[in-house]
This record gives sequence, structure tokens and C-alpha cells, in this order.
Amino acid sequence: ARPGDALILTKPIGTGIISFAAQMGRADEASMRAIATSMSALNRDAARVMVEMKAHAGTDVTGFALLGHLHRIATESKVTAEIWWDAVPTFPNVVDYAQQGVVSGAAERNREFASAIVEVTEGVPEYAVDILYDAQTSGGLLFAVPEAQAGEALRKLREAGCAEAAVVGRITENSDGKIIVKEKGDAPV
Repeated sequence: ARPGDALILTKPIGTGIISFAAQMGRADEASMRAIATSMSALNRDAARVMVEMKAHAGTDVTGFALLGHLHRIATESKVTAEIWWDAVPTFPNVVDYAQQGVVSGAAERNREFASAIVEVTEGVPEYAVDILYDAQTSGGLLFAVPEAQAGEALRKLREAGCAEAAVVGRITENSDGKIIVKEKGDAPV
């Protein structure tokens, strides 16, 4: 990943939280259907778009969660990544469940793994951080393309069936690897 890149996420997050809510008997049908549909959708078309756009970096978002997988991009690329909490797509009711404390143990393990390079700015609620550390099953892709190409990448992703793809952050500068979580960002598209 390079400074000036936009970070694009191709699927919503929250499968771990909804699955845990289901184990507790608290997940509603709409949430369960949404994650089942998402988890059964392959990343093949999103990966094709990522390659077409000549992404500088990319990863799937699975067990290590959004912040855990971004940790690897940031440290291996030696850059600072900024994530905009308000831009990250989530599944129905994920925020409600997280606000009620429905967070799996995997989120704590992911926090232990990545938190050394994660800075959460004022205004980002704790439940949001829990969601960003939520382990995903068959999650989407997270990739970095120049900001000037973000609009085209989103258009191609939507044409490929990734209706909820979104710019969720950017790469700001070279560093030893750092992630800054903000409440609001200024997405280029």
C-alpha cells in the first residue's frame, strides 16, 4: 500500500457478532439471512476487479478481522492507514448487538494481536472498535488503490455484484506501520 491510496472494503462486517448473538438466541432472522447470503458469495468477482485495478495491496478479511488484516498491510507496506468508522459497512443489527456487549472471544484475541499499532481517536465508541476487531467468516476483500481510481473501482465492484463495497479509509504516509481509527473521514467518492 502507498500513501495516497484509498482503502476499499467489498463486503459488510459483523458475521462473528451475529453468529455469537445467534448462539445466545438473540439474533433476528434478517441478520441471519444477511450474513448467510454474504458468506455464501464468493470473492472471485471482487478479486477480478482488484486485479484489474492493479491494487497496490490486498487481503481477505476473515478471522483476524478488519483491523487484524489491515495490521498486516500497514506493517508490511510500512505505512499509516486511516480507517473511518462511519464509512465501514456493517450487517443489520450489528451495531445494536455490539452496543449490548455481544462480542465473541475472537475479538479480544484480535485486539491483542493488532492493538500495538492501532490508535483510536476521540469520538469513536468502544462498540465500534469491537466491531472492527470482529472475526469474519467468508468476509470480503480489503484493497488499496490510488484515490483517483477509487470511484472506478467502486463502479466495477457494484457491476460485479458487490453492492455494499465502500471506501473505508486511506493510506496517509510512510511509517513503521500504524492504523488510526477515526469517526469520520473524507472519502474521495
